[in-house]
Amino acid sequence: MTYTIRKIASEAVRKNYSVSVVIPARNEESTIGTVLEEAVKLLPKITKKYEILINDDASSDKTSLILEQFSQKHKNILVFHQKKALGISGGFEFLYKRVKNELIFTLSADGEFSIKDLPKMIAKIYAGFDLVIGQRRSKKYSFPRKLISFMFNFLPKLLFGVDLYDAGSIKLYKKEVLKDTTPLSKSVFNEAERIIRSYKLGYKITSVQINYSTRQAGQASGAKLNNIILSFIDMLKLRFSL
Repeated sequence: MTYTIRKIASEAVRKNYSVSVVIPARNEESTIGTVLEEAVKLLPKITKKYEILINDDASSDKTSLILEQFSQKHKNILVFHQKKALGISGGFEFLYKRVKNELIFTLSADGEFSIKDLPKMIAKIYAGFDLVIGQRRSKKYSFPRKLISFMFNFLPKLLFGVDLYDAGSIKLYKKEVLKDTTPLSKSVFNEAERIIRSYKLGYKITSVQINYSTRQAGQASGAKLNNIILSFIDMLKLRFSL
């Protein structure tokens, strides 16, 4: 990892890339502090210019307080507090509109993913790719969740001829990709649609293997029945609109 970070750092200086990290957070008081500590420790090692944008999605626990403490201590951290929850996809879209830097890295606040995988994703950008998707080595899901995950990766291949790799994972975008691929979906299919649109526009997409940890607290909302139904509806709408 040290060698990789040094290599990335030298390339970042030479190419002058800047990085924006976007994090949607809702009731993540047990994990958000650790996630941010890792971020502020790693980012200065790989770029001279970075920002961390966090959408506090109407949290009702101590998440808001923890975020304010971090933003007061670190000038590179910007926190946006919502009175009404935007949801995961809405939170990402809210943050995407406010990023200032050339590379945008998506990260969750629950500790399932690690920013330590960012350097090897940036290396793929240097190699000429426009969008890099983190592909989990293993998903510690229940059988029903594994089935849902399989269908969400299989159906886009069938309907669009696009390999999503792992649409629900972390991603690294070039800013122009985000500008050119605004999705219509309002469901959790939102990020998958962006990948599909990126592919159709000819952007170069790849994946890297990443580590993945089981959520230690809170509850994921992406696999709720209502979200699944809305996602399939959005998928079919996209199929007949492209």
